[in-house]
Amino acid sequence: MSDENNVVPFPKDPDDEKARRVIAEAQRLARLPRDDWQAQLSDCAKSLDIEQGELAKHIEAEHKTRVIAEAKRLAGLAEVDWKYQVGHGSAERLGIEPKELEQYVKAAINDRKKAAQELERGADKQRQAAEDAEEKERKDEERKRVAAERAKRAEQKKRDDERREAARKAKEKQKTFANIARLPVARHEKELARLAKRLGEDVAALREEFAEFLGVGSEPAETTEPWPEPVNIAVVLQELGDKISRYVVMQKHQLIAAQLWTAHTWLYDYQVPVHSPILAATSAEPNSGKSTLVVAVGRASPRFSLNIEPTGPTLYRYADATKPTIVIQEADDLFTRKSDLKHIINAGWTRGPKIPRQVNIGGVLHTVEFDPFTPKAIDLLGYNLPRTTRTRCIELRMRPKLKTEKVEQFNQLDDAEFAVLRRKLARFAADNAAALKDAKPIIPSDLINRDAANWWLLLAIAELAGGEWPKRAREAAEQLTRRGRRPSDGVQLLAAFKDIFATGRKEITSENVVAELHKDPTSIWAEYKHGGPITQRQVAHLLDAFDIDPVVVHPAKRSNSSPRGYKASQFVDVLTRFLPADPHIRTRLDAKQRKETAKQRRAKKRSK
Repeated sequence: MSDENNVVPFPKDPDDEKARRVIAEAQRLARLPRDDWQAQLSDCAKSLDIEQGELAKHIEAEHKTRVIAEAKRLAGLAEVDWKYQVGHGSAERLGIEPKELEQYVKAAINDRKKAAQELERGADKQRQAAEDAEEKERKDEERKRVAAERAKRAEQKKRDDERREAARKAKEKQKTFANIARLPVARHEKELARLAKRLGEDVAALREEFAEFLGVGSEPAETTEPWPEPVNIAVVLQELGDKISRYVVMQKHQLIAAQLWTAHTWLYDYQVPVHSPILAATSAEPNSGKSTLVVAVGRASPRFSLNIEPTGPTLYRYADATKPTIVIQEADDLFTRKSDLKHIINAGWTRGPKIPRQVNIGGVLHTVEFDPFTPKAIDLLGYNLPRTTRTRCIELRMRPKLKTEKVEQFNQLDDAEFAVLRRKLARFAADNAAALKDAKPIIPSDLINRDAANWWLLLAIAELAGGEWPKRAREAAEQLTRRGRRPSDGVQLLAAFKDIFATGRKEITSENVVAELHKDPTSIWAEYKHGGPITQRQVAHLLDAFDIDPVVVHPAKRSNSSPRGYKASQFVDVLTRFLPADPHIRTRLDAKQRKETAKQRRAKKRSK
């Protein structure tokens, strides 16, 4: 209503005592009939120490405010009702003429109508927008359907082209193989390399296909004649350790792992291993004995094969054909450059998975399955093992030897001592394979999942050796597993939430979560991505992997405040399953519990 803009405001400073008194008096007088408050105006102005005109303005402003409020109330009634109340009490109570109040009511009704019309127009716009969106969605779906049909036709054409190209290549290979076969043997390799470049295929695979074309089989695998008499595996392991220690300096637990790993390689021919732990020799700097170690254990293993820069096809074909002990040297960034090699080595960790490939046999493509399950050892500078490969490894982090530590120079060649060790280990495997297949060694509680699988057979061999071997092997397993694992960011975040909820909190907002994480400047959360601290969105992304999403929480118990965050109840099952299962995660709560346990033990000793 237009009169609202003409209301004289009250004094702006409500903290001023005089202003409060003026306001209160103006409100009181505005409730009186005009003649009454005008009669009291002079005395009231004197008592308040202000001009009569100024007080009159305040009274008029308060009176007008009351009139407008009453008009708005009456505007919400039916016409007959508000007209009745205007003439029977409302106008008289306000001290104005009924016609004047009626004008105010009509103005208020017009304002309500305008507001309703604005709402209706807004609703119409929303309906129109919804209809437009629905039409757009329909058109988008139609475009997607057309695009999908085109993609399907293109894919079918691509498959047809690939089949035609494969048939063309197969025909060309057969023709070229026939021509190469007529050439001197010295030229075969050169012509095969030229054919591989022309067809864009692996020369090693072409070499095998050419051998099949010629009808030449693979060379017979190396055989080791077992030692003629039964052997004591504890003695053989000691001899093996002495041989390795002549050439490389290692920590005691690392040497134990290398000895047991070498012994386990002889059990593959008897189908004993279910999993094939990869022996990974790594170091932060060169000249730490990595290459020496893997070659030394390789020389004591069956069908030792030293490889540098192998390709995926070469590896799985060779592994399937001869079941060698594969040693890969200088694998510093090999898995980054050749991602297929990572997948093949990972697949070869478990007995059973095969790698299917199309092989041309007699001009016809056949699906042949290659078995990559065989012992493998790797040496690399740095710690660039892919995460999925690292969990399949027994990692030995080597260190340079001191000047006071003397070892013999190792030329990496075979000798009579290695030959004797191989024969004794072959006899050990032949005599004990059946017993080891059903063995149930004691697994340290800290070893779970792949860690336990990596060490199962090695611990079984240690128990078979007897004496101090079982204890030393379990200690080595725990120490190497603890050093070789780095918990994921997600698991470390769970550990942080465990500490947060250990204080008794039942819920926490996302804002407070990141504030808690930022408190420690040395944690990974302080510079999480691109040098900046972790954000609420990044926390939510990490927790999404554990099926934990932000929910509405009320940390201040105010229903009108709806921040998003996390509740302790969301983490009960996840913390139980992930943190106890990973003994390498240490939370502040764990540290406190360990301190309390140690304190109780000391108190118990003093009481005794």
